[in-house]
Amino acid sequence: LIPQKASGTLKGKVDTSLLDIHLIINKLNLFETELQNNSLPLSIRSKGDDIILGCTSPSTGKIRNQKVILSPFTLRTQHTNILIHDMHASIDTLFSTQINGNYNLETDKGILRLDKIAISDPKISKYFSFKTPQSMAIDFSQPTPRFALNTLGTTVEMTTLGWKINIDN
Repeated sequence: LIPQKASGTLKGKVDTSLLDIHLIINKLNLFETELQNNSLPLSIRSKGDDIILGCTSPSTGKIRNQKVILSPFTLRTQHTNILIHDMHASIDTLFSTQINGNYNLETDKGILRLDKIAISDPKISKYFSFKTPQSMAIDFSQPTPRFALNTLGTTVEMTTLGWKINIDN
């Protein structure tokens, strides 16, 4: 698909009223994101003005050398928003959680609802316990992605050296 960055197979139907594509990605290495599965099966289809992207198997990768695992998921576009429904995500040294939310493509910002949060690092988890869902603001409009858990006054930024966590008080 993209030399040295992505490869795979593509099959499906595209016409003026219907989009139904099945894609298997065998290699992906874009923007410091690297696929580690042997293959990643994706489906892309249209429903009215919406586009639905689905993945039927768990995917494993790395983002800036942090191992990331995503459960099978469905993303849906509505105008300029991407809606996420019941995706389980795990970031190696940080946390795992169930994710629902939306992301605005025009502003590069979004709000995620995090359920069933488990902190990975025992040094941090002894101080934080999440018994209720949390709201996380995400912002990719700046050079370094930023994630904010407003109820805790906490922000997390990706840097070239890893993760930077700021906690108020």
